[in-house]
Amino acid sequence: MKQLISILIIVVVLATLALTCPDKQSHVEAINNEFITAVDHRMNNSSSSEENSFEEGLKIVASSFVGGLFKGVMEQQLMVKNYVVVSIGEVNSSEGRKILSFGICNHVFTLFSSEDLIERMKESNM
Repeated sequence: MKQLISILIIVVVLATLALTCPDKQSHVEAINNEFITAVDHRMNNSSSSEENSFEEGLKIVASSFVGGLFKGVMEQQLMVKNYVVVSIGEVNSSEGRKILSFGICNHVFTLFSSEDLIERMKESNM
């Protein structure tokens, strides 16, 4: 009887994980949100402390525009491998395949930080 209950619990957990496995769109959204955070941080740190509302408005427009472009690129370039209970988002880069995200239980974890993106933007003078 204990074995049956254990097997039933395992089946229920696996079924729950399978039903809540994030899709490609969830991975794109998580990666895009991390990118927008990095862009906002970069824009806020690169400007002077004396800002007017026009400059602040331009920052918002620029951030959403860049975020939209990045999201479009991610939708094209991101490959999401679904392993039934988890999903992994990766892209091909000059260094080979790079894993960017890991999804489980309807949540996507990005495997890079906005600080990493900021450093890469500084290196490329973006």
